[in-house]
Amino acid sequence: MVYCTTCERHGHSSSSRNAEFCPGCSKCIQSVQNNTRGNENNLKAHTDACPDCDESECKECGYDDHYTQDCNVSVCPTCERCFQTSANSSRGNQNNLQQHMKMHNDRSAQCPACGEQRFRGATGVAIHFESGGCSACRGQDNAEAALYQFVRSNMPNYLNRAVCDVNDVTYLCDPSHVPPQAYQCRYCDRTFNKFGSLTQHIEDKHERNGPTLPARLMLL
Repeated sequence: MVYCTTCERHGHSSSSRNAEFCPGCSKCIQSVQNNTRGNENNLKAHTDACPDCDESECKECGYDDHYTQDCNVSVCPTCERCFQTSANSSRGNQNNLQQHMKMHNDRSAQCPACGEQRFRGATGVAIHFESGGCSACRGQDNAEAALYQFVRSNMPNYLNRAVCDVNDVTYLCDPSHVPPQAYQCRYCDRTFNKFGSLTQHIEDKHERNGPTLPARLMLL
């Protein structure tokens, strides 16, 4: 029998190492042309047709679109839900898990302007206020301007200094003025149009607590 010294398996020679192997029965799958695409197609046809070696269902997580040895699934430690992107990449799976984990946070965060206590964290509070949904500051334009002026006066380390001047008095003529990309992450320098987007970025990408709007939030 032909033996490959590269992968140490029978069924093809070293010059034919594009061969695929069934993870269930270890059978060598090889197209006539021995090209990668043809071998992969033949492997799929083999596993679909043979019930004795169909190992397409992952024994690790129960999904049926990848093999056990290819499982990068992320599992929620609280509810044991599995997360897997279509590409089955570790990074994508982990990002989906991080987004899901927020669902297990208590809704104990409070809006410092209206007093509502129904948010899971700083991001929820910021989005609630900035969207104009806060009863203390109705209207998205008003809310965005009020929040920008508060950050400019009290939290300038979250401003994009390239477009924001702490001495700027444009708002006296245009109360709704907010510069584009006004906010900046102090960990990676990425800029954002919304303060809520900045907060979410810090929590998701840097795994740190987002900037919290303090109880002394004053509206214009």
